[in-house]
Amino acid sequence: MEHKSKNSDEAMLINEINKIKVTKPESTGIIIHNPTDLPIIIQEEKRVVIGIDETRCAAYFEEEEKAEKEFQALQMGAEQGITPIVYERRGTYVVMEYIQAPTIADYLKNNPLTIELIQKLLGLLDDFKAIGFTRLDHDPAYIYLMPDGSLKVVNLHRHNKLPPKQFPQRMIKGMGNQVTVFLQYVKEFEPTLYNSWTNHPKFNATIAKAKLGKSK
Repeated sequence: MEHKSKNSDEAMLINEINKIKVTKPESTGIIIHNPTDLPIIIQEEKRVVIGIDETRCAAYFEEEEKAEKEFQALQMGAEQGITPIVYERRGTYVVMEYIQAPTIADYLKNNPLTIELIQKLLGLLDDFKAIGFTRLDHDPAYIYLMPDGSLKVVNLHRHNKLPPKQFPQRMIKGMGNQVTVFLQYVKEFEPTLYNSWTNHPKFNATIAKAKLGKSK
């Protein structure tokens, strides 16, 4: 009887989730229609995240294609242990583990950038390469620092776009006023990688934007 009740509750929850719709007119960001009591956790220009319960959330995109790409990328990331648990994709949304941890972007606002964290961020780029992603970069706003010190990433639906992108522009920008510490470490311990970055035409402009606090 209890099993039937749980199934019934889950079906009702799915029905509520399906009522939520997002659209994206050309001139504006995403517009969300949420006639349910489910809370909006994150609302961005191209993505909305709805809380389902204490352990799950749903990330909505304006197109099924983007939702499917996110679903596939999260599954690929799971092989390296760098993404949250992903459950399913329904229409324009992906159901995944609800991560309740600070992003690297938030963490760096009040904490110094340590050698250990830099090593983990560089390791994340190696994980992207091992997975087969074409974009070896990620915005710290989408990298979560878990309680055990590991990193988890979301919003990966663009990581298989062509042409390949090996200069981590968004990650460097996201270091903010700690960008010098980040780059000094890379220069000292990963000189080949550092040299490849300095040869990129946007290298100096990226550092300047980081120091000005411009993440975009």
